[in-house]
Amino acid sequence: MTRRLVVHVAVAYLLALTLPLAANAATTSTAAKSRAAHSTHAAKPPALAKIDLNTAPEQELVSLPGIDATVAQKIVSMRPFKSSSQLVAKGIVTKEEFTKIRNRVTARQSTMESKAPGSAEGSTK
Repeated sequence: MTRRLVVHVAVAYLLALTLPLAANAATTSTAAKSRAAHSTHAAKPPALAKIDLNTAPEQELVSLPGIDATVAQKIVSMRPFKSSSQLVAKGIVTKEEFTKIRNRVTARQSTMESKAPGSAEGSTK
């Protein structure tokens, strides 16, 4: 009977030591998995910088999906664009091709206005 009591006490002691460690490991593992799952779903990939159709060189335009050297040359030769949708309006790309790049391009307008040589400002009479 004494022997059986000693075995039970020893088992109870070992369980008392290992259960908190196992529970902590399970909680830590679950929390780590939760953080990993949360970070993969919540974190957005970094946004790509939009390419300006009015200033980008042909090499940069070719990096867009569906834009080859010929299309890039057309874009450069038909500048300036008031909006990126003019690529479709001017027949440079199809609607389907435009949907692939519309979130990656912009058509910024120049902030500097060109002045005609004979304008009223700065001319002397």
